[in-house]
Amino acid sequence: MGLPGGRVLMGGKQQTVRFEDLDEEDQWRARIRLAHVLETETGYRSGSVFWAEEGEPRPQFDSACTTLTQRREAKVAELAALPSEDAKFLGLGQVGEVPGPAPLSLTARHADHRELLVTSP
Repeated sequence: MGLPGGRVLMGGKQQTVRFEDLDEEDQWRARIRLAHVLETETGYRSGSVFWAEEGEPRPQFDSACTTLTQRREAKVAELAALPSEDAKFLGLGQVGEVPGPAPLSLTARHADHRELLVTSP
């Protein structure tokens, strides 16, 4: 039985959509969003110095010169400055900081959206 968001009931339990279940455009969108999270955490869109792209780390995301909080603030500013069409394509209806204690790791606790808030319009 199909549910909203592509979820399926199987034997009374909900099966979450896997990455492989997404169409090509949604996979591309997910990769871009992950790259933003990894750049914030590590300074590298790939998540590793070993797969650094030319020009990485960018100064505002260089973990040798910035704190995680500074990198998160830089990412919030960067995403908030995206043209509205680009933000809409990425599913970023609103980007901003949320008051409260920062999570220990954005990648580990991204579902909380406590430090970096990304909501659909």
